[in-house]
Amino acid sequence: MCDGNKVKCELCGETAKWIRWNSNETELLCDAHRAADEMSGWERIAMHPATKEMMKNFRYKHLPPALQEVSKPFCDLARDVASKYEGAELTAGLRKLLEAKDCIVRAALPPSDDEPE
Repeated sequence: MCDGNKVKCELCGETAKWIRWNSNETELLCDAHRAADEMSGWERIAMHPATKEMMKNFRYKHLPPALQEVSKPFCDLARDVASKYEGAELTAGLRKLLEAKDCIVRAALPPSDDEPE
């Protein structure tokens, strides 16, 4: 549904802030209905381009299973804060969270044969 520039929640008509693309449809929900939906794949509609770009760095499906387990909590936290806050401090916080994630994932790597003792 669309009312001028405002996109409406499919369930209640409030302003929708979340969108999910499936193979054959687009779903739109407000904050309240998104919180009740356990399915994944939701993205904030009005996410700042810098935040959206930063969120790409929290992907973890390409990692081996053991490292996915290490990286996933950082992705979950990044999604949570990006869905609640906005602005320069959010971008700075996500950058620092990304640095922490990268360090912890590297710490979880198995030692290589040519690593100094």
